[in-house]
Amino acid sequence: MMHHLTSISGAAFIAVVVAFWVLFFAVVLVRLGDADVKVKGSRWSFLIVKWPAEELAAYKKLLRPKEHRRWYNWYLLNASSIAGWLLAAAIVSLALSLLGA
Repeated sequence: MMHHLTSISGAAFIAVVVAFWVLFFAVVLVRLGDADVKVKGSRWSFLIVKWPAEELAAYKKLLRPKEHRRWYNWYLLNASSIAGWLLAAAIVSLALSLLGA
């Protein structure tokens, strides 16, 4: 049972991360480019170093109140937390399955 939970949460984590990056390139970077917003740091540093928190903060400032309610904007702004919880669930279920629970 725990093996299945590990597989499901691991697959969900990967799906969340892949969907985030697709939306990030298709929505966030396009919107920042259209608004001519410059984010400090290297243009592509988020790919190597970190989660793109600065880019998401700049994107959030551009959103009108009505736009915050759109599913993809909510998802983009919360994907880090969602991915973190899914990764934690995968790690805990893997640990429990290794311990024989």
